[in-house]
Parts: sequence; C-alpha cells; structure tokens
Amino acid sequence: MGTRHGMLAHYWAVGSIVLGTTAALGQMPILEQPQQLPIETSACGDIAQAVPFAADWDNDGKKDLLVGEMKAAKVRLFLNTGTDTEPLFLEYEYLQAGGSTLRAGFACAHRSYPQVLDWNNDGEKDLISGTTTGYVILFLNTSDVSQPALQKATRVKYGVADINVGWEAAPCLTDWNGDGKKDLLVGCEAGTISLFLNVNSDEQPDFGPPSYVQAGGKTLVAEGGLSSPKHVDWDGDGVRDLLVGCSAGKVFFYKNQGTDTNPNLAAGEPLTTGEEVVDIGEDSCIDVVDWNNNGAFDLLVGGRSGWMYVVKRSPPVDADEDGLPDEFEETIVAFDPADAIDAITDVFANDDLDGDGQTNRDEYIAGTDPTDPHDLSRVTANIIPDTGEFLLSWPTRSGRTYQVLWYNEELNAWQPVQWPVIQRAFGGRLSFRDHGINTIGDGDDSPGAPGVARRFYMIRTW
Repeated sequence: MGTRHGMLAHYWAVGSIVLGTTAALGQMPILEQPQQLPIETSACGDIAQAVPFAADWDNDGKKDLLVGEMKAAKVRLFLNTGTDTEPLFLEYEYLQAGGSTLRAGFACAHRSYPQVLDWNNDGEKDLISGTTTGYVILFLNTSDVSQPALQKATRVKYGVADINVGWEAAPCLTDWNGDGKKDLLVGCEAGTISLFLNVNSDEQPDFGPPSYVQAGGKTLVAEGGLSSPKHVDWDGDGVRDLLVGCSAGKVFFYKNQGTDTNPNLAAGEPLTTGEEVVDIGEDSCIDVVDWNNNGAFDLLVGGRSGWMYVVKRSPPVDADEDGLPDEFEETIVAFDPADAIDAITDVFANDDLDGDGQTNRDEYIAGTDPTDPHDLSRVTANIIPDTGEFLLSWPTRSGRTYQVLWYNEELNAWQPVQWPVIQRAFGGRLSFRDHGINTIGDGDDSPGAPGVARRFYMIRTW
C-alpha cells in the first residue's frame, strides 16, 4: 500500500478523495426567512406533528423527504420529482416494514421520529424511529440501496434493557465523542437529551447506560420540553455543535466550546434571521441538510401544525473571491506570525501549508485542519480474505455528503456505484463493499466483475 499524487493505491484498486464545496469556518450562519417546503398542498394538508428527514431513498441522486407524523405513527415518503438542487414533492406513500405499513405506534395520537442511516455498515439504508411511548426502534434493510425493504421493528437496547426515555423519543444517531463509533442521542417530552455511548463496535452498536447532555454547566432542558436534537458543526469551526427543536417552536443552538472528543456545550441561544427568532409555532422537530446544494447547511423544521419549512442560509463571506471563506483563510494567516502569509490575499487555494498532500482548498472542503499534517482524509483499502471482496473505508466529517464512483475504462469515464449517493455522515467512518452489485458482464472492469486485474475508485465529498 502506498500513496501517489494524493491517491491511495492498494493492489488492484485506487481510492481518492475528490472535493466539492462546504461552509465557512467558525462563522454563524446568516439565515433567511423560513419558506414552506415545495409539497403539493393536498399531499400534506392532513399531517399533524410533522417530523421531516431528507434522504435519497431510491438512490436516484435526488434528496427525497421522509415525514414522521401523528397519525398512528406512520412515516410518509415523498419522492422528489424535481431536481436535487430544487426539490419538488407531489405525492406520497407510506413506508412499509415487514410486509405492512410501518408504524412506530398504534394509537391515533402516537408519533414517529424517523432517521435514515446505515446501522450495521453494510452499505444499505436502514431506519430508526422514536416512539411516543419512549422507545427507540430499528428497521433493518434486507434489500438494496435503490429499493429498500425494511424488516419489522426491533427495540434498540443498552445492555439487555430496552432504551426508554419516558415519552416522545426523538433519536439522533451520531458519533458524540469522536471515537469513530455510532452513539445515540434521544430527546424526549421532558426536554432533556439522553446520551447512550457505544461500548461495542461501529458495525454492531451496543450502548452503555444513559447520561444527560449538559450545556452551560447544567442539564440541558429544551424550552417547553419535547427536545429534538441534531449533532452537527453548525458554525463551521470544525467542531460539532448541537441544535435542538422544542415545544416552544424555536430552534436552539448550543455551541461546542470543547472538542469533538470532549464536547463542552455552552448555554443555548435561539436561531434568528437577523433580529427575528426562528419560530414555527409549536413543537419544532428539525433536520439539517444542504437543501439547495450551495455548500451550506440549511435547516428543515416541522411542527404541530403539520406544515414544514426550510430555513436557508447564505454562503460565507469571501472578500478576495478565491473560493476560500475569509474566516478559514484567517486561521492560516494567524498560524505562524513569522511566515510570509500576512493577509488573506497571501493564502492560495492550491498551496499545502501543512505538507500533508492536501491543498488548502481540499482541507477546507473536507473539513480538516489546514495547519495540522495529521488531520487529513485518507481512504483505506482492504481485501476481505474469505470472499475476495474489496472494502473501501474512510473517515467522515459531520454533515458531509459522500459519493462512491468507479472508473469505467471502456467508456473512459467515472460512474457512480449502486451505493447511497447522498450519505450524510455523523463523524464516524463510512465503507463501501464491492460485492458484485455493479457487474455488467465478464471481462469488464466494473466493481464485482470476475477476473478483474485492476479497479479504480473515487470518493467524492461535498
């Protein structure tokens, strides 16, 4: 194994990180006024207590919309009939699990809180949901990424006990302490957020006993209760913060003043659009996604009324128009007062300040530290001895999107593999296993093809 021109080579494969755009370092977002999501009115007019989550459910390269609701705790799936940059939702269907309509409860007043994820690192889309009765339930995918088929629900446990937080469990799977393993945050009706740390592996999560998330030196309690957490680097300083929806209808930002491995949350402050607090009325439930693909996180908010909104934010300030935000460049300027970099105009996108083989632009987009040679994105490649299958693995940054491509030498072109195109990371590791799903015939060079002498892969992130 070795590296050449920033690409990782291993036996008959090559992996690399290719980069897109992202948000500014340490800069609080400039938020626009909430806008209703582009959903046909007749398809959402009867939703109560909307819980939105964006994901590419059918793997067509466009973000779709899953919506938990207070209607026997079902989950509506809106497939995107627009584009990935300008989504449009006209019709819905209810998600199925185990051969019948998926339900996270059965009483009319029960709610669902869906999140799409890869629970066991098999490259397939699974789903978890909270329940009104306080449990967290898991639906594993037994099919593939383009046509998920969910099993019946099983309860998520810590040790041998079912996780239960009282009422209205709102889960967020994330790597809370930066150890590369999935942990679990769970909001609840009381407004606290329970943290369950993973004491096993990333592929087979098993959680220890809960503790309450702290902020400002005391137990975090969402305003009015009904906490809905999202763990994401909201201000772009390279450290994951916490956003929390609440019964009061606002969304609170808890800045991480510590590190990813040792979070230290400040007291919360409500998100605003300038002077006006973001407030949708009651029971705000949130998701974070780059809605319009401009490289900046946006906020999806649903509430008791059933209406859902996107709160977009503007791209970061870039005074010298070189593609690097000013605040990112200022960290490079301040790094070594003795060097010749005295102003942001002295920072160049293609320079490699820390000599780790990744340019300043690459480090900005990947979310790594341009002054630290040990903080970089690297793809590891391994052959699974028992099967001969090929496994790519790479570290992720919270909120980034990742896409796996393979090089078709016959067409002289990079092509996406059949793997989740939009995979919002939580800060752990992602993997892609070449198990033949892209084979198009003997003698070709596609992933999984027999008798292949070499294969080339690329990981794109934005």
